[in-house]
Amino acid sequence: MPALHSDRTGRRPRPRAAFTLAELLAVMAIVGIMIAVAAPALVGLSRGASLRGATAQLKSGLSLARQYAITRRQMVYVLFPVWANDSQPIDPSRSKAFHAYAMCTLSNNIPFFLTDWTFLPQGVIIHTNSDIYPGGAAYTCTNFPANQGLLSPSSVPVLRFKTDGSVQSGEFYIHINLNEGYITSNGTPTTKSNSFTNQLTVNGLTGTVKVE
Repeated sequence: MPALHSDRTGRRPRPRAAFTLAELLAVMAIVGIMIAVAAPALVGLSRGASLRGATAQLKSGLSLARQYAITRRQMVYVLFPVWANDSQPIDPSRSKAFHAYAMCTLSNNIPFFLTDWTFLPQGVIIHTNSDIYPGGAAYTCTNFPANQGLLSPSSVPVLRFKTDGSVQSGEFYIHINLNEGYITSNGTPTTKSNSFTNQLTVNGLTGTVKVE
């Protein structure tokens, strides 16, 4: 065994102490408690990320529709399908009910699409209590010729932006609610229990959009 050499003061250095098993177990217990406390917050942060992304996406889309209406000097329709069998040429097999939207203009009642269908992130739906849907304060629909093969049925809820940027609805404020949820195989929107909710408010007079 090698000898312990004295330092300059003549004292022998003390051997380094190691952690005891009890101390290691105590540290592991503390780390476990910290993880248990932080886990719900981390899960909530992850859940909220999809909803925040969907909210920002729809807000941007509505603002773009308003800008299109002003710059093109044409009324722009934002379509919000609610039927499971809505279809159009890009992807007729995929339901768009309660979680997709698109923009178009009309010429002789024939739609000219300005955008493809935009789908909200997986796990987020537009709630049925939104003002744009049947029964809502701002509900209105536009009929499309059945022979166009763009939408079926031919009547679709819309939000209409006029050439001055305002919304043709008669309402001062139009609320669109986004929730965590999913669409069942038969097209029924289902909200998750304890779901977070974000609300977009469209000013009917100006067409501007804000997140509540």
